[in-house]
Amino acid sequence: MDEFVKITIRDFGVAEKELNDALYEMKKPIQRGLQTAATTFAPALKQHIADDWYDAWGPPRKYLRRTDYPEYGESLYAQVEEATVRDGSVEFVYLPNGQHRLSGESASGDELIRIIQNNSGWEYKPTYDRQGREIMPRPFWNNFVEEMKDGILMDAFEYGFTSGGWSMIREGGSKDIEWANGESML
Repeated sequence: MDEFVKITIRDFGVAEKELNDALYEMKKPIQRGLQTAATTFAPALKQHIADDWYDAWGPPRKYLRRTDYPEYGESLYAQVEEATVRDGSVEFVYLPNGQHRLSGESASGDELIRIIQNNSGWEYKPTYDRQGREIMPRPFWNNFVEEMKDGILMDAFEYGFTSGGWSMIREGGSKDIEWANGESML
């Protein structure tokens, strides 16, 4: 039986140059996509801090929030920084400091987020707000991560990527974005 199809590449250098040129041209829309995606982190986290933490429970009975009394330290909002793009990825770090000049709270970073989300592990255990409502867990971080994973981040990347005339086909779900090891819910 004779060969059905036979492909021979005689000058691979031309194909390699065209491939390298195409990859070089893709760097621009990828960078635009990453920059656009990076702009979604800080506003989305601030919104979750507002909705899921601050507004979810009224003013504490004894504790003076740094959000309302900045003279006691930086608030959870003030500690949200912009994401950065480097080496083909977006980096977003949020490690809130729990230092409070009046109450002496000292939990920071993931520990502080975990305490707020679970309403457990406080040095000073708040129980009721000024309206007498019981304090509940306020999962602002988990809600933020879920929102990012549910498509907000990928939508932003696609918007930036396609703004230069390129098209993009999503595979869907976890195939579209690779999350850093260990980045998850707290």
